[in-house]
Amino acid sequence: MSDTLHSVIEFFSVELWQEVFDYFNSNDLWYSFRDLNKRIYAIIDQTMLHLNFQKQGNYDYYACSRRSWKSTIPSLITTTKVTNIEYVSIDSLAFIDLIKLLPALQNVKSFRSDYELSYDNKQQQNMTITMPLLSKCIRLHLHLSEDMTFEHVEYLLKHTPNLQDLFLWSWYHLLSAKKWESILSVQCPKLLKLALICTGPIGDDYFHQASDNFQQECATIPFWVERNVTITDDEDYSTHDYRSDIIIRFNI
Repeated sequence: MSDTLHSVIEFFSVELWQEVFDYFNSNDLWYSFRDLNKRIYAIIDQTMLHLNFQKQGNYDYYACSRRSWKSTIPSLITTTKVTNIEYVSIDSLAFIDLIKLLPALQNVKSFRSDYELSYDNKQQQNMTITMPLLSKCIRLHLHLSEDMTFEHVEYLLKHTPNLQDLFLWSWYHLLSAKKWESILSVQCPKLLKLALICTGPIGDDYFHQASDNFQQECATIPFWVERNVTITDDEDYSTHDYRSDIIIRFNI
């Protein structure tokens, strides 16, 4: 009997599952259904954003995609309404899609993306803002692709004026103590915890020179001295394909 019922459920339409899922808040849906079976997990992966985010309550949002390296989240991207989502964790995302998401995420307290935030030079985006859209966000965790510049970083941080905890993984072209001081002191005046990781190829002269310059600048700039910054090297030959990480942390 159970096998028969299981096969019937397997043939429920996606639309019917979406209607069922509307009765659950996102936390209950994610933790109760996501490992039930492969088909339901796949439906949740694609339809989770059909939830009614206008209902009262606190929401987490999880997006993951095993079919490609880039997440597709059209249902939320196209919304113009502010949602009740407070915690966001996305496996990977394009910079232009993140910009489109911001108006819907004005209640977010924590935003995390574990893979590189990608940027397509062919897709030009206006990066002027009239008001911060993530003023409630206090934790931000991002991995930046090699195409991301200080202009992109500053644009994102302009939206998080109350940020307290920042994790950024980036590339060594962003190793500039003076530039980071300028951005963080203005855009993130409440920042208490910083983990800035800049990676580069082991043995690359430009990378090592940028690292040395950063450390020398930190020793003379009050912003970094006052925050008791520590700078460490981490060479991991197996995980990072012969790349080395420079890790900068506040010790407040």
